[in-house]
Amino acid sequence: MPVFKYKTYQEARDALIVKNPDENYYRMLSDFYETFGKIFTKRFPHGVYNFKTIQEAQKQKEDWILNRLP
Repeated sequence: MPVFKYKTYQEARDALIVKNPDENYYRMLSDFYETFGKIFTKRFPHGVYNFKTIQEAQKQKEDWILNRLP
């Protein structure tokens, strides 16, 4: 990935905008959102669960987060 140097904040800001997106741009964007969804989506089992204490509920939530499926 290339490294760019900018003289002003405005130049750097303008470089973030893709003025003429092509097919490759949309493919990269789609891949990005697919990867983001896999990494950052929290998946919990459906349903309502009863816990005796808040600590017990927090422990169960941590277990779901740590043992989630890819």
